[in-house]
Amino acid sequence: MIASSSIIAKEHIALYFYGDMTEVYQLSQWLEPLYELHKNENIVLVVRKKIVAKYLEENTKFIVYYAGSIDDLLSFYERSSFKVILYVNNGAKNFQSLIYHRAIHIHLNHGESEKSSMHSNQCKAYDYTFVVADAAIDRYKRHIINIKRANYIKIGRPQLDFVSSNIKKPAKTVILYAPTDESTHISMKYTSLDRLGVKIVDSILKNDNYFLIYRPHPSTGAHSKEIRKINKEIIKKVNSADNARLETEMSAIDLLSITDLAIFDNSSLIIDFLYFNRPMFATDMFISKYHNKNNFKMLEGCIMLDESNVDNLANMIEYELNNDSWKEKREEIKKYYLGDYKKNESTNIFIDEVLNAMKERDELLEKKGMLNTIH
Repeated sequence: MIASSSIIAKEHIALYFYGDMTEVYQLSQWLEPLYELHKNENIVLVVRKKIVAKYLEENTKFIVYYAGSIDDLLSFYERSSFKVILYVNNGAKNFQSLIYHRAIHIHLNHGESEKSSMHSNQCKAYDYTFVVADAAIDRYKRHIINIKRANYIKIGRPQLDFVSSNIKKPAKTVILYAPTDESTHISMKYTSLDRLGVKIVDSILKNDNYFLIYRPHPSTGAHSKEIRKINKEIIKKVNSADNARLETEMSAIDLLSITDLAIFDNSSLIIDFLYFNRPMFATDMFISKYHNKNNFKMLEGCIMLDESNVDNLANMIEYELNNDSWKEKREEIKKYYLGDYKKNESTNIFIDEVLNAMKERDELLEKKGMLNTIH
């Protein structure tokens, strides 16, 4: 259903999403916390791609509004009563939504990682940036020149409150290989596929005691023919093996919950996996000119993997499964990145902070004499 303005008139919270189907995962990981918020205040998903609107209409419980142009978007906002607008990424066209001046704009982002997208200067455009824990604030402080212009609120990681207990785990030891995409620019290029991917997969498939789950980033190969070719080669290997499967449908959090040992590139999955405190490897695809690994505290809980030791991966996996040599260190790092929240506490903080922002919006407009004025 493409929502009409009459339906929207009473709604106070919007989530704005300018992205295509390869980026829908950014929104999808927020669905469960949003459903909880929805119990307090109805939420409208405002999207800019027709195919995304159709998908969300069929796969979520929310009202979805499709705004094909900036004129559609701003006209729609002016007919609405939105008090808070949420964002899950740093998309450049978020700024079309930020034109609307009668709402509090809150950036949620879609994960916690050490990628440069996690400390974008764009954070200054939002009234608030919701972050997970101390690591995120420290990251912004390191990278944002004029930090005074940004407002951060720690809410934890609400997604971790919704780990499913009904996932059927393979009978064998589950090894997850989840490479990230090649990205659009070199400072964000962390994929291991071109340098290590095939060797990692072959090493795991050789051991029939292991069950490999291959989880490539949804955007893998979008910007590189070479990466696209390697990804297809690995998928072919996985689909032909008895002890492996390609996994692209299960939520990342649920997948991590059934993983015994993981191999990641630099991505948010490393930090989410800290929650489960199980052995992991991080591929060393860092470029000294762009990346200061000394600031990436999460790596202190990982075994680093590169060309110098990938041929010994089988022995390294076996050793870590039996000894888990970094378990205590990961527990310390976990608190830095994810905080120390009890079950459902993070979700409740998220809801409270959004509702507080709604009240703040009304108070600010009232002080300006604008609460009941026409847009």
